Amino acid sequence: MTDDYAAITTSIMAAVQVIATVQFERLLKEWTAPVLTSTERKWAAQDRVIARLKADQEPTQQELAELGETTVLRQQAERDGRNGLIKFGVTGVLWATLSLLIVWTIVKVLRWSATPHHGPAPELASFVFLTTVSAVGALVLAAMVSVMARVIGSAFVDERRQKALREHLDEVDRRLRAYEESLSTTSDEGGGIPTTGAPADG
Repeated sequence: MTDDYAAITTSIMAAVQVIATVQFERLLKEWTAPVLTSTERKWAAQDRVIARLKADQEPTQQELAELGETTVLRQQAERDGRNGLIKFGVTGVLWATLSLLIVWTIVKVLRWSATPHHGPAPELASFVFLTTVSAVGALVLAAMVSVMARVIGSAFVDERRQKALREHLDEVDRRLRAYEESLSTTSDEGGGIPTTGAPADG
């Protein structure tokens, strides 16, 4: 292994490490933020009701309604968090493992570079190569899987929505066609001048 090779691979792994850290933090926030946000909203609603009770006053209907709504949202966030435990847990473990592997490899390379009269260390060079390829490959694969998951998830949600709201969506389509026909009729009666856009000169 040469010094140039060590410098190049270390730079690549450091860049991947930064991206992996950002991805891990994003996943953690995506998993925990709904629970934390709904909890804070529930606590705020509870505090308003408690303040009323401490002042020997009856809570208003709006305050009670808000407390009930925030309680339901908190329970829903907890259910979603439990349902996503496997997804975020597995993904988080993978990112954490990749990060530890990169850090360990960088430390080994730095120690090799700091050793006076260091030799070629072919085994270390092979290990660094495999780590670099694995890190970059995992990064590219994660991006592709993320995009595909969003596309498939969007299609699945749209299909469920179509089934659940079939009757209403058909009515929405009929209303849209009627609206477009009315625009066409208005345009014809106006001598072919479109109803939108800038007026003609003259």
